[in-house]
Amino acid sequence: MTQALWGARAIGRSYPAVPHPLHGGDGARQVGLLLRWDWRPEVLLVLLLLGTTYTLGWWRLRRRGHRPLANGWHLTAYLSGLGVLALALLSPIDALGDLLFSMHMVQHELLMMVAAPLLLLGAPFPIALWGLPVSLRHTIGRLLARHAPFRRVLRRLSAPWVA
Repeated sequence: MTQALWGARAIGRSYPAVPHPLHGGDGARQVGLLLRWDWRPEVLLVLLLLGTTYTLGWWRLRRRGHRPLANGWHLTAYLSGLGVLALALLSPIDALGDLLFSMHMVQHELLMMVAAPLLLLGAPFPIALWGLPVSLRHTIGRLLARHAPFRRVLRRLSAPWVA
């Protein structure tokens, strides 16, 4: 049966037993699916919070004269990474990912091969740390100081033999 279906497809005939989600049916529904952006508040809130914290830290570092760390390239890379995250999670790519395996894989590639490197190129930790309120920034700084107990625990938990 499977060979018959694949064989029919290979020679250009369609088979009604397995309808393709984008072929046939209501044209208006298909166009609606291709234009559907799903503005999920939980995703938007996280992206806006990360972008705001990073941008605020970037401005604070630039005002203090740390331009080599807070340069335009870092800001562009980080905000572009957030934009790619929004594209992968809110655009029609996400809706089509539920229907088409190929679009699901496009979403994975955008997240892993584009967004992740862009976010890391933005040097997010030191810049975003400066975007936090002073008291929280100092608390996190004390936790992550070179000889702090918390940092020693983290170093041991991330050792290769533990992983």
